[in-house]
Amino acid sequence: MQDMLRDRLVVGINDENIQKRLLSVEYSKLTFNKALEIATALEEANTSGKVLQQNLAEPASDVNRVETSQRKPVVAKRFVTIAVVNMITLQV
Repeated sequence: MQDMLRDRLVVGINDENIQKRLLSVEYSKLTFNKALEIATALEEANTSGKVLQQNLAEPASDVNRVETSQRKPVVAKRFVTIAVVNMITLQV
């Protein structure tokens, strides 16, 4: 019974790539459950790939802009100020 269901599943697949993948599995190792698992996984991968391609084709204007902080770095300013003071005192 399981062999008949497996054979009907493989023959009834409309997607040629999925059918080829199922036919490439060694016949004695391909159970109905394994065939169903492979077919379901490949179909889900195809669907996800199509959704991904559609999302990539959408314009980039939908991306939210990230605002950067306008604060100036205090630490760097302090080191520059100390360096300038040291230069001035060395010259005097």
